[in-house]
Amino acid sequence: MWSPPEDNSSLSVSPSKVSNHYQSYAKRDGIVIDNSLSETQMNGLDMSGFRIKKIPFDLFHFGFLSELRLANNLLTLVPVEMGLLRTLTCLDLSNNQLTSVPRELGKLTNLTHFYLFNNQITMLPSEFGYLYQIEDIGLEGNPIAEPLASIMHNQGSIMVIPFLRDHMISKKYWVRV
Repeated sequence: MWSPPEDNSSLSVSPSKVSNHYQSYAKRDGIVIDNSLSETQMNGLDMSGFRIKKIPFDLFHFGFLSELRLANNLLTLVPVEMGLLRTLTCLDLSNNQLTSVPRELGKLTNLTHFYLFNNQITMLPSEFGYLYQIEDIGLEGNPIAEPLASIMHNQGSIMVIPFLRDHMISKKYWVRV
């Protein structure tokens, strides 16, 4: 049985087989990202369970992805560049070691399924209020702070999004003339 290398700092992704269906990709040397892939070849990528510590930067060039699964890894940080993947409808970052998520994920306005189960996240950025299309969000298993914890418990995780939307702080930019 294949297992990922202990040190995956140079982890990349190479599809063993390409199709329009959601797939997992594995190679004996690790994961290798092939920048020649296009939306006609692939729409989902599953890198779950590879013990990834850092998301490969090349992944952010895959602006055509609709599904990205990075669950069951060793991630401690989600780069702000994740917000570039605007076509994502499903993002799974469950079962990692995340303590926060960047506000730039609020730019993923096509998300319908967003999973952050079982991390160490205490707060969510108010920009998540822009996730208007969310149908399912998984936040359980995180030490979420109040008042979000009460909302999750009493009304369900999905109600956190409208709460964040209603409590967004509008930012005004002033230009000195």
